Amino acid sequence: MVGLLLLLAFLALAYLMFSGRLAAMVALPLLALIVTIIAGLPYYYNEALQPHLLEAEKIQHQLTFLGRLKYAFGSTLHLAISVVIKDGVTKLAAAIMTVMLGGLFGQLLKRSGVADTLVRRVAELAGDNTFAVSYVLSLAVAFLFTTLGGLGSVIMVANITFPVLLSLGMPPVVVGCQFLVAMCFGGVFNLVNWQLYLKVLEMDVNTVASFAVPFGFCYLIIMTIFTYVECKRAKLPVSSRALQVVIALGVLIAFALYLFRSNPKYAQGILDPIKDGFVLALLISFFLPIKGSEKSPSIMALVSPAVPILLVVLCGIDINAAFVVGILFLLRFSGAKNYSRLLIQSAIEGIQAVAPAIAVMMGIGMVVVAVWQKPVSESLTPIIKFVLPTSKVGFVLFFGCLAPMALYRGPLNIWGMGSGLLKLVQATGLIATKQIMAAFMSTGQIQGVCDPTNTHNVWVANQLKVETSDILKRTLPYMWALAFMGLLLGVYVK
Repeated sequence: MVGLLLLLAFLALAYLMFSGRLAAMVALPLLALIVTIIAGLPYYYNEALQPHLLEAEKIQHQLTFLGRLKYAFGSTLHLAISVVIKDGVTKLAAAIMTVMLGGLFGQLLKRSGVADTLVRRVAELAGDNTFAVSYVLSLAVAFLFTTLGGLGSVIMVANITFPVLLSLGMPPVVVGCQFLVAMCFGGVFNLVNWQLYLKVLEMDVNTVASFAVPFGFCYLIIMTIFTYVECKRAKLPVSSRALQVVIALGVLIAFALYLFRSNPKYAQGILDPIKDGFVLALLISFFLPIKGSEKSPSIMALVSPAVPILLVVLCGIDINAAFVVGILFLLRFSGAKNYSRLLIQSAIEGIQAVAPAIAVMMGIGMVVVAVWQKPVSESLTPIIKFVLPTSKVGFVLFFGCLAPMALYRGPLNIWGMGSGLLKLVQATGLIATKQIMAAFMSTGQIQGVCDPTNTHNVWVANQLKVETSDILKRTLPYMWALAFMGLLLGVYVK
């Protein structure tokens, strides 16, 4: 009975967010408190009758109904305030710090002119073929959003890319969809997103990377198909040569991934000198007499978004430490006349830009702590065990068919109601932790690209004079197919 009430609370708050009546930053803390109260009161009321209590307390609580009720209310209130709120706010402290450093780095990219220059140079190199330009620009946008985040970054990059694509005759709705797909493609490698999985599921960075890299290749396939199909659908020219180059590049990447996975010792023998060479080059670069400016950033500044990612993937460095090195690297080659002023302004604006995400992460921390408490977990675990699949095929079909439930901060969205479900699924022990991450990362792409309630979706739709529902309809088939690909990857690729 208590478990059903908890599920109803999940659904009620999900509906309030779906209808736009309640923001996620309010709904998540509210959910944490509601489930704690619903599960805590009957749990502690029954506990008052248990023999493990001290004799004096047991007699006091067994005397009257009001005595037991008082004990239940007092214990539940203590659990809600001293555990769920107190521990929940700081549960994702490391991830929150990553968000702040990511916001700072993103503002540095914006203020130093790196993002603007990178997109413009890529567009110039691509030529006037619509397919080539849109595809190469998508790769550039994806590269930027491996470190960028927040609505401000979306507006900055979109204002550069939209006019280029619209001038080539690409329909506005396709321009918006292409941008969102590319942005979320970069998000697969965004260290801020990784940190959330690391802290909630208590995973190591190598495990996340071992899934994210091949999943990113699946994303590349879907993005290529999307660009090709939508260009053909709009009767825009698609160069056969450009298509051949894209396919050849994909085959080459697939072969490299297969080679590295099937021969880990051989791969390690190749990666070790690459890692050592990268670290040495990074150290030497700080002493190179290379200068740039906001109008003309140096080549070193343009590659700076890759520095934190390579430090984490190749060298296994802590994400926050990698961001600090990336910030120092970008400052060194930014060409700024006053480093201190640039850093302070970027820090202030960067933290302001990610403040909503920080608030949501505090709520996520509270939900995670709440569902991990004994009263809540004991009530929900039997229901979760009953519905969870136990076979590989069942896993793929279950999460694949329900993938659209990641929309509107739903139960399969780690940035929404899924933050609590994620931990409960892990507690059952029926599904491996890596597969849980694969399930939520795969289905989460539907929310990132398609969700009409995303602030970036709303802005993109308004800017291009299209409906958010049109973006949802156009991108959902592709993202749903990607979700199935990710689920298959999570099950069958070790």
